[in-house]
Amino acid sequence: MLIINKQVLEQTVQLADIVKAVEQAFILAEQGGFTLPERTHLGYDENVLLIMPCLKADAFSTKLVTIYPDNAAQGKPVTMGNLLLNDAATGEALALINGTYLTAMRTGALGALSAKYLSLEDSHTCGLIGAGMQGLFQVLALATVRPLREVYVYDANLAQAEKFAAQLAVRAPELRCRIVANSKELVEASQIVICATTSTKPVLPDVPSLFVGKHIIGIGSYQPHVREFSDAALTATLQSSGGVYIDTSHALIETGDLIIPLAQGSLQESQIRLFSQLVVSGGNPELYKQTTLFKSVGSALFDLCAAQMVYQQVVAAGAGLQVEM
Repeated sequence: MLIINKQVLEQTVQLADIVKAVEQAFILAEQGGFTLPERTHLGYDENVLLIMPCLKADAFSTKLVTIYPDNAAQGKPVTMGNLLLNDAATGEALALINGTYLTAMRTGALGALSAKYLSLEDSHTCGLIGAGMQGLFQVLALATVRPLREVYVYDANLAQAEKFAAQLAVRAPELRCRIVANSKELVEASQIVICATTSTKPVLPDVPSLFVGKHIIGIGSYQPHVREFSDAALTATLQSSGGVYIDTSHALIETGDLIIPLAQGSLQESQIRLFSQLVVSGGNPELYKQTTLFKSVGSALFDLCAAQMVYQQVVAAGAGLQVEM
């Protein structure tokens, strides 16, 4: 079995390739040919354990993820995990992969793909609310599909925002990063707006006109009572001919960003579209000009496709640590 840690992932795997792998996962989501049991949620207080399996004809994976919101105050990742990749023909364990880094890469790829299909092709500014590891990979992946030049970042923890700026300077020195004082200033300056927080309350300003013509990405809300999008962001999207897109139908029962407005009647299920259908259709350039919103809750199918890409690249590079169990 191959052990693939963070260092190997950093040195071997390209984000652009993970974006391609996840794009193929969206196509597979429409075509079928895989088994995807519902993820298991276990938890206490605000802490969550997710068990995420998926099976295809050639491989299957099982990812264990923990989400501990208070980790941010300790300087540790809020989201951590590991993924086991197996050969479907024999059941043999092929690789144990750092799931924290893999999740960050594939979630970044999800946001980037939404921008590829739903934002202006010349979008060069983005705003990030929530300056953690997930946010960093949202920006890095976005830069592989759009000519990104300027990044505006806001975090309730100023030290975290400063840490993010320093990390981005190392990973992508061509990008200019500016820390802003509030989310309103961030939205005003950005063509693409990303929410990557653990906040239980909306983090976006409640002014519909601020969002007109922008693409909004949400990856942080993962429970029914947790909501990042404001009513204004949703209103602006519904008033345009853009649309609300989700990465998987499970989002309808998992995230407060949808559950709460659906319960309030400000959003109808008929107004929500599966992003996979847009990918399979080849996209619609007219959407670039509209206000669009993309909500991701993730799926083990994305993990499996990303893990296979990682395994292939690491084996080809002769990297990783081979061990006998």
